[in-house]
Amino acid sequence: MNLNTISIFNSSIDDYVEQKKPDTFFESSVDTLVLSCSAFRHNNTFFMDETILESTLMPDDFALALLIEQYYKNKFVINKLKGKRLSKFKEDLQKYLFSERKKVLRDDLPMITSLPKLYHEDLQVLKVTESLNKTCNDLSGIKVKVKLTYVDKVVKKHKSKSICEYWFKDLRNDAYMTEIDSKNFLLSIWEKTITNSDIEVEGKLKFYDSDLQFHRFYDFKVL
Repeated sequence: MNLNTISIFNSSIDDYVEQKKPDTFFESSVDTLVLSCSAFRHNNTFFMDETILESTLMPDDFALALLIEQYYKNKFVINKLKGKRLSKFKEDLQKYLFSERKKVLRDDLPMITSLPKLYHEDLQVLKVTESLNKTCNDLSGIKVKVKLTYVDKVVKKHKSKSICEYWFKDLRNDAYMTEIDSKNFLLSIWEKTITNSDIEVEGKLKFYDSDLQFHRFYDFKVL
């Protein structure tokens, strides 16, 4: 069975936007992260329509915004201490979170409105992987054969599709993950296979170092 799968600090927003034209800004009397949480509660129906969103704000929106801010700021602190290099998305996110947040670039609105969804997905992954080893050896690019036990899955919604992240552990309790499009016609067979018993997988790995270190199979087969 083969399945080829499809998954700082104290910086000021002023330097980030000073060369932009005024019409590239979105301004609000309310923290845009709070507006984003309100939009999330409305399934992003209103996107960042300030007039509608401000009229429907609830205490839960402010509470969720605070949790998101604390969660990602803490991650940036840890990444800074570890000397990790940030992706462009994370650099933009860091600049946003450490800014005043009532005046933002319109180009950043998609990122801002995605934060509640990303936060909830991150929490799901943390819950699924909480019992797994947080560190492991880097086996990137090496073709390996390993016996895996299924742990759980996390469904992540993207613009045009949903992706299922399947998490596994090996005999050392190291973490492995692979992604499959939720519309893959082999999905039901795959899930039946991994839930009925342990599987032996052969393939190549890519190493990831995030909240925990894990490997993702990107070219593999089930033996």
